Parts: sequence; C-alpha cells; structure tokens
Amino acid sequence: MRQNRNTTLALLCLLLTGSGMTVAGGEVRVAFLDDELQREEALGFLSKRGFSQEGLGSLRKAMRSYYSEPFPTIFSNVQIRVNGTYTFRSGKELVATLPHKLCDTRHEYQINCFDTVLLFAEQDMSTDLRLYGQGRVLLAPWNSGRGSPLPVPSACAYDAFRWTYPEWYVTGTAHSAGMTWEEKRICLTVGLYCFKVLPWTTLEPDLKDAALAALRAHWTSQGLRFPNDYEIVLGHNLDMKRCLLLTEHAGLLFRGKDSSRYFEKSGGRGPFVMLDFKDDADLIAWFEATVSDGKKWGYAHHFMTFNDKRIEQLKPNTSSTNSVKRQF
Repeated sequence: MRQNRNTTLALLCLLLTGSGMTVAGGEVRVAFLDDELQREEALGFLSKRGFSQEGLGSLRKAMRSYYSEPFPTIFSNVQIRVNGTYTFRSGKELVATLPHKLCDTRHEYQINCFDTVLLFAEQDMSTDLRLYGQGRVLLAPWNSGRGSPLPVPSACAYDAFRWTYPEWYVTGTAHSAGMTWEEKRICLTVGLYCFKVLPWTTLEPDLKDAALAALRAHWTSQGLRFPNDYEIVLGHNLDMKRCLLLTEHAGLLFRGKDSSRYFEKSGGRGPFVMLDFKDDADLIAWFEATVSDGKKWGYAHHFMTFNDKRIEQLKPNTSSTNSVKRQF
C-alpha cells in the first residue's frame, strides 16, 4: 500500500513539474530513462502519437533489459536530478558536462540506435528494396574489429544485412527486445545504415550540398520514404579521400508548438536518451558531441539530416585547400 501511494505521488509530481515537451526558454532537459516512472512517461508520449503496441512493448522490454545491469551515474552530484531528469541552460552546457561519449559507456552491447528507431518508424516508412532482389549494389558496413567499419559490396539486402549484423546481435536483440527480423525491417535497416558514394569531383566548399544530394540519390534509388509527422535524424561521417559517406547514428525527433523532444539509443552500449529543447542548435550541439571522432579513420567531416529535407554540417573543416588526394 505504501509503495502504491509513493508511486502515485511520484506520478503526480511528474505532472506538476511539466514532464512533457514544454521547457523554459533556452533550457535543455535530458533523461536517460533509467527510472521506471520516466520510462513510462516516455512510452505514454510515444503511445499518444499512434505507435503500435508491439513497438512500445519491445521498447519497454529493451529498456528493462538494458537497465537490469547497473547503470553508471553520468553526471556528478553537483548536477541535480529531479524526477529522473537533468536540466541545463543550453545544449552546449549539457555536452560539456558529459564525461565521455555515451556510446562508450561500459555496458553489455544491446539494441542499437537504428533498430530502436525502427521499432516505431517502420510502420510509417516504406522501401522498394526486397530481401533477395538484385540490381542495386549496397555497400554494407562490416566491422572487422580493427577500427572503423569497412564497405563490403553486397548484391542484395539480405547479403548486406548478414555482413552488417552478426548472429550474436540478431539472437541477442530477439531475446532482450523481442525483435523480429522480417523483410521490411531488414530492408529499411540496410537502406539507412550503409555507405553512400559521393562524386569524385566533389570539392570541400560543396560538401554540404553534395552530401545531401548523395543521400537523396541513394534513398530515391531504393524507394525509401520517411515519415510525415515526425523526423528521423541521422548522423553521417564523410571520408573525402575515398568519397565515402557512412550513416552511423539515428534518432527520432518530435516537434511541438513550443518545444521539441528527441529520442535515441546511444549506440549498442550507451543508454536510452530523451532530450527536450526549444532551439535546434541544442540538438546540433548534442550531435556534434556524440558523432564518432573518426579523423584517425579518415572521417574528417560530419553531418546530420532531418528526414530527407534538411542537412547540417557539424564542426565544418576549416582547411583552405579545395582538393584532396583520393585513396582506394
């Protein structure tokens, strides 16, 4: 009886403190959803937007599985946590407080960012790719265990998926999140998480437009269509020497009248994240801090896209040279 009363009071407190999308001017709120009440609030938010009960159930199961392992405190005790949420004056202040990239959290590898997004977005997306359909060569990211993923030419979506997703991950996510790997989900996964090729003639001053053009051409060739009522935010790394653009991160963005809410899973090892903010500059700051520092692997340029409509360049290269020697 006492536990039920405490739960009721905590839920009431969440309502009174405005745990929805409304945030004060300039403020940024972040929650890692390691609190049961905060998780249910997030699931309720997603449910109101029409997502399937199957997807919500899988997300609930994935979060409980992830947080069944002790989760380290991200911020020091100096940063006060209220109802599972931390508040910052800006996105830049938030990322400056992070002790490390969240994808580097010491934790068992579980569901990744793309599959977390597709638990929901699959119902609102479509693709012309077929599991064994040929005619489109896909460059699958293969993790050799010796650095950045390598592009592997694949004849069909099934081949690309097998190169990208090892058996232990497929089996593990089926257990921890109830993932079912059917044709549409596999085709959407390899359509998003893969390498794209930029023209050899691309110059650094044109990178932003060239990257968006390459992404749109890739998505159009696959008949990949994005949701209408919310945005899939993708992070991309560009290796100019090889003209290769790798999409490596994904999240969901919902816009409200006065503020926005963003969800992500920070890689396979990182936590689930819910971010409330007013200005897109705060989300851009978040992506600038969380994209891979891939310079040692050749990825000196980084971008983020909002569906297929808009692109932002992250930490633009200040090099004055317009030509780069290509390598293969």
